Amino acid sequence: MDLKDFMEIYRDNNSDNLPKMKHKYGAERLKQFLSELKSSFYESINLIDAAGQQLVFLPEKVRPHADSFKLLHAQGPSVRTFGQKAMEDETRRLLTLRASITIARAFEEFLPATLHRTRWNSASRV
Repeated sequence: MDLKDFMEIYRDNNSDNLPKMKHKYGAERLKQFLSELKSSFYESINLIDAAGQQLVFLPEKVRPHADSFKLLHAQGPSVRTFGQKAMEDETRRLLTLRASITIARAFEEFLPATLHRTRWNSASRV
């Protein structure tokens, strides 16, 4: 495989979608491309996939870009941690749900008997 063909496939935005690449470049060209990657560029990881083969990756494709770091650090550190915010959101949702069940129970004497049995008895289990 010549360098021009190799770089054309390497720079393709869909290089991680092998079925699409096979359709676009042909099975033989893709096979040559993958064999070149395997012999020269892949770095192996100490993990085994479902087929029993060792996992590999392309370091050039997974290195973080400077733009990513700029974006992450543009807003500065957060005052609250994610765990705190998630806990506060979950508590707020739970209290809202319990409040709506309490309000429904306050008005259950005004509901028809069939609606009362089917809807609010299932909500009381919450």
